[in-house]
Amino acid sequence: MTATIVMFLTGSSLITGAYTAAGRDTWLCGIFAFFLVIPMMLVHSAILNLYPGRNYYANILTACGKWAGRAAALYLFLCSMFLVSLVLRDFCEFIHIVNMVETPVPVIAACILGVAIYLLKKGAYVLARVSRFALPFLLISIALTCVLAIKDMEFSNLLPILQAGPEKLAEGTAMIFFLPMGEITACSSLFKWMDPKEKVFPVFFRGVLGALLFLLAANLRNLLVLGNSIAAFLYPSYEAVSVVAIGQFFTRIEVLIGINLMLAGFIKCCVLLHNACEALGAVFNLDGSTPRSRAPLVAPCALLVFTGSMVIFATSEERAAWTNYTPLASVLGQVLIPVAVLAAGKIRARRKGRGGPKPARPSRARTAPQP
Repeated sequence: MTATIVMFLTGSSLITGAYTAAGRDTWLCGIFAFFLVIPMMLVHSAILNLYPGRNYYANILTACGKWAGRAAALYLFLCSMFLVSLVLRDFCEFIHIVNMVETPVPVIAACILGVAIYLLKKGAYVLARVSRFALPFLLISIALTCVLAIKDMEFSNLLPILQAGPEKLAEGTAMIFFLPMGEITACSSLFKWMDPKEKVFPVFFRGVLGALLFLLAANLRNLLVLGNSIAAFLYPSYEAVSVVAIGQFFTRIEVLIGINLMLAGFIKCCVLLHNACEALGAVFNLDGSTPRSRAPLVAPCALLVFTGSMVIFATSEERAAWTNYTPLASVLGQVLIPVAVLAAGKIRARRKGRGGPKPARPSRARTAPQP
């Protein structure tokens, strides 16, 4: 599960380099966002542990009631569909611009979704195994490129630190908090298939910490190699790696890096699509007791994602415009709804405890009177 969270959170951020309005201080914003997301990890862990089974959406329905719980699940379903459409469009354009210029974007999206449908129909266990298999390759690629790029790094690009003002730092921290750190909400639906003996919060913490280290390494590598020109590139991670070369026999390493980035993006699309199917199943009160219970919902949701990625994000300008509003929509789904669900669950449990039968008072043995 930890590998799935790491691959999910690093998905699209590795391509864009997680570059924010804070400029060269973006890596500091990542550290600040990590500390801000720790309370949300505690909230999601508490929601999963409210009732037996660690079924995230079933716990939402139980804590909030039938109609309020379904409304919350419906909103989370819409958020997941929106995010997976955005991520799918990002990766399709990445493949189209970098490698497959002649291949239409809809064809690339159809191929990715076809594999995602097959994987999710096999169950969440297969998704976890694929993540565990792909994570070492991502780790090796980031470490290798950081080492090989040392000769092209200018460490003066880090200075001056904290050049961005408080407003820019706050804006950058909020952006990384909502995208990608706050997206751990989508990973909560996977925990019902996890080993019941394993605790929830340590898995969350290890996954988010691993993702933070990956993103910090990629961001610092891009900044040290590209300098102030990092903002001019659409895919700074790909551009930074493209300069890595050892003589004349070890070049074009960015091709291998592109494959690893695609693996992370594919895992992110699968996790978001799985979460959307779980939320939709909770809205219609469908059975979800087995890993393949949501299989009938995967293909219809994938078709909606394909339509949304082609219509809503038809151009780069529209995609950029929607991205500016994403943090505002994420406040409700990533912060307010989980906190409200936890509060409702605690209140319901307290009321249930007060309304239950009172324990019987221990009877005092009566002693016989002395003659």
